[in-house]
Amino acid sequence: MNTAKQSHNRSRAGWTYIELILALAIVGVLIGLTTMNLLTAKSKSSQSTTVDSLASDMALQQTRAMSGDTSAAGTKSAYGIYFQSDRYVLFKGNAYSAADTENFTIPLTSVSFSSIG
Repeated sequence: MNTAKQSHNRSRAGWTYIELILALAIVGVLIGLTTMNLLTAKSKSSQSTTVDSLASDMALQQTRAMSGDTSAAGTKSAYGIYFQSDRYVLFKGNAYSAADTENFTIPLTSVSFSSIG
């Protein structure tokens, strides 16, 4: 009867502290890796969106400059883009003027320029 009692006690035994700590550590590592991957994907998506917007704005300014878009003014105008390290400005005219109220500034959130030549 002694062996039957020992066998019965072993079958009801739960996890040891070491097994529990190891299981929690594995779950923690998996959650950490998943979180890092999701944050990286969000950053890449934001950067891709910013680059796509910049390319679209450049194409728009090029089209306006080539067609001489009059914008209901009756006279043809030149268009351009002025780049700064943390933003770019769409402007109308032959040269950029910071005082021009028609300038349209777009901030760069996930992309920056370090050398513009």
